[in-house]
Amino acid sequence: MSAKTDNFLKQYADDIVSATAGTGLFPSVVIAQAALETGWGDSVKRAANNMFGIKGTNWKGKVISLNTTEYIGGVKKAVAGTGKIYGSYDQAVADGANRYTIFRVYGSVRESINDHNKLITSSSRYKPVMEATTPEGQARALQNCGYAGESTSYATALINLIKQYNLTEYDKKKKLRSADDYRLG
Repeated sequence: MSAKTDNFLKQYADDIVSATAGTGLFPSVVIAQAALETGWGDSVKRAANNMFGIKGTNWKGKVISLNTTEYIGGVKKAVAGTGKIYGSYDQAVADGANRYTIFRVYGSVRESINDHNKLITSSSRYKPVMEATTPEGQARALQNCGYAGESTSYATALINLIKQYNLTEYDKKKKLRSADDYRLG
């Protein structure tokens, strides 16, 4: 394991395990998503603590317009963001930010993790994710539900990260400790 990977896991894995307690989400999948979306933490600060690349559409808070890569009409394209933080999605659009580049801004990484979990667990769009009984099943369901847009390799990327870094060990930690255990220390 590289120092970068090790640092990422030390910095974020326990918070993800804690935040997924009682949700039905596998920590291994959420850790893999965060690792993939941030390049093992490289873009956390630049992306205003948005660990999961969650778009700013239908968001009531601040947003940021960032460079991104999107699948548009089945074609992978680089889309330039403005690099600016805006008070709202509408302000970003009014300033000319491309809608593909507008992401949610969070006050902390933990806020991002909690919002991600709420999005996945409460949206009917992601019901198949919550019905999946394995990490691999959740990864495939995320892709099938359109979490990563039109990407056809999202599930494979997540599953490969889970296997390569033995992230299912974090699923076992979740079973041993409840959310209250983490809050107590």
